[in-house]
Amino acid sequence: MFIRPFPACFARQFTSPRCERLISALLLAPIFGLACASPNRQALTAEETEQTLAHRTQGPEAALSPGDLAGLDALALPRPSPEELADPGSAGYWRACALAWNPAVRAARRQLQRAVAAEDGAGLPESIGLGAETMSAEDLDRESRLSATFDLLGILGVGPASVAREAARIDALHEHSRLERAVWRATFEVERARVRLGAARERISRMEALLRQVEAQSPRFEVLERRGRLSAAESGLAATAVHIVEHEISSERGREAELRAALAESSGLAFDHDAYAHVDGSALVQTRAVPESLGARQLLEQDPALRDLVLEFAQAEVRVRRVARDGWPTVRAGPRLTVMPSDILLGGMLDLSLPWPGRIEAELRVAETEREAAREQVEDALHGAVARVASLRAIEAQARTRAEEHAEKLNDAAEDAWVAMNARLRLGFASATEWTTMAHDRLAPLVGRVDAREAAVLAALDLAEACGVVLETAEVTP
Repeated sequence: MFIRPFPACFARQFTSPRCERLISALLLAPIFGLACASPNRQALTAEETEQTLAHRTQGPEAALSPGDLAGLDALALPRPSPEELADPGSAGYWRACALAWNPAVRAARRQLQRAVAAEDGAGLPESIGLGAETMSAEDLDRESRLSATFDLLGILGVGPASVAREAARIDALHEHSRLERAVWRATFEVERARVRLGAARERISRMEALLRQVEAQSPRFEVLERRGRLSAAESGLAATAVHIVEHEISSERGREAELRAALAESSGLAFDHDAYAHVDGSALVQTRAVPESLGARQLLEQDPALRDLVLEFAQAEVRVRRVARDGWPTVRAGPRLTVMPSDILLGGMLDLSLPWPGRIEAELRVAETEREAAREQVEDALHGAVARVASLRAIEAQARTRAEEHAEKLNDAAEDAWVAMNARLRLGFASATEWTTMAHDRLAPLVGRVDAREAAVLAALDLAEACGVVLETAEVTP
């Protein structure tokens, strides 16, 4: 190591212990100042959390910022229009709520911010090494040495530093892909919740209409009983029809409360918000175009889950390169200051560390195996996605047939039979037992029609999600 002494005049001026401490302070102060950070301290209070939740009562238009939609072009999500944001009965309104408040989306968005922040600091040089050495702690006039070392390869940006930057870039892309996947899931999750809640309210509405029809016949049975044309047992049997329908309505109302909570959880909108009152059976009569057949390559490009696996393979490839770069030596260099009673010498330090022979080769084999496993995972997932799309397409076609043909015809036939039974009852040609049985039998086709429509819509959503396509909805006449 080359050591060059300072001029004698300089040595004569700086040879006391006080001068040594002054020189040390001057060398170390800038380094410590650059290394220190002062983060903002924050506290979480119940009042603050309550106020934050209260802001959600203003609706998604107040919380959804342009930054929440940035970088999601790959999903081809339709941006919520001002009309949709003002209409809680539209699918776009609830999609906007999910983009703003869905827990999984919010968590993925923070993870992406973390990855971007980590990318900014990736590949920076390692910590600065500082050292001080004295020959005698009791006699500070004796020889002392001060040194500072720096990560040379990190400063030059080569070797492990370049791989670290590439790894951070891939990590950020992966987190971005996970955000896309979270948004994609939330989009369909909130739409399914809206459809289920609307179906429950549609069932309640139809059963309440049936209840009014049943209750309208109650005075007739009371009159027949008073006139002696109907026994008390038959009159009581007819009254059970009211209780049967009321029991089904009560059960469905309990399920409605659960489905409203599910929609609140997936959308993030306050449970007592007025927007929930606008969710009704109209969600079942919105036309949804069935996605066209897609090939394996199109699925790989459109399905967010598959794109996420592709990025996991890219991460595995970066890990292979990182292990290979770990074979590079660690080089640290810096100045070394030797302070003696009669002189001050300025020299340098070079610190070189090499990996143990054979360790890199073993780690490289592990990384290469993980890379091949990631490749096979993409292949297996694509194979499963192709099979799933084909299966869901058949399921959706059958569900649509049941909703548009079978359930409709069964309900129409049951409705005609119910109208005929009431006519026979008015003319005195039907007994109370027959009427009660028909009232009970009317429930299944009535509710089944709504169930079939709900199943058809959910099947269309499942198929669209598997194909990587967002279903556009439009109001149609039922």
